[in-house]
Amino acid sequence: MKYLLVVLFLVPSVWGTSFSYPKTKIYSSLSGNAFARIEPGNLFNQPESSAKKRPPIAHVFTYNEERNSYDLTHSQILQNRVFPYQVLISNDGRYLITIDEYYNTGWNENTFVVYDLPRKVVYSYTLKDIVPNDIYQHFSSQKEQRKSNGVKWNHDIYFDSSNDNEIELLINYKNKQGRTLEITYSLSLHRFQNEKYLNYITFYESVKAQIKASGYLRKHNESRSSAGGNLQDFLDNE
Repeated sequence: MKYLLVVLFLVPSVWGTSFSYPKTKIYSSLSGNAFARIEPGNLFNQPESSAKKRPPIAHVFTYNEERNSYDLTHSQILQNRVFPYQVLISNDGRYLITIDEYYNTGWNENTFVVYDLPRKVVYSYTLKDIVPNDIYQHFSSQKEQRKSNGVKWNHDIYFDSSNDNEIELLINYKNKQGRTLEITYSLSLHRFQNEKYLNYITFYESVKAQIKASGYLRKHNESRSSAGGNLQDFLDNE
């Protein structure tokens, strides 16, 4: 795709530096069976009557074994004003999860949003909905001390590699024993649960699981490549 003119402008960032305007980005599921193409919106500082005003949108593709290619299965307008800070997609392409705003983490209405694409149902959560009140107050004090418009509230968020119906959130908070808080979000119950503090070994094991899953994705795509169904080849031809 060719562009005659590209105009970049800067928006305030969470940490006091600057972000360039986001571009279309691809997010793959762990297995490579599904991916989401996120196109940025243009709602930031645009008047209501502006013809240039448009929301961000996600196009979700899932792998079709019979055709050995990817089919567009869902197109979803996102609640973000410009672009999500982080995106997850389930292996079956049913759930799309967005985390935070591109220019603001933690202090926005779209801190954690779950899109049930086939059912066209959206579940939205703020930071106060996610973490216990004492930890929320901790993050609030950090925000005041830094005088910023955001806070780094999570270490990582990812699908449980052994259960597609659960998402693990590693919260950027440690208790007096130096353990990191983990919270699970259940896609079947649509609630946060199973709060627990991880020691370093448990945290290390979770990181190893992610690395293993990434290795599976490479192997999975390499096997499809020999049959012409590689995800990257599909994207290159889009």
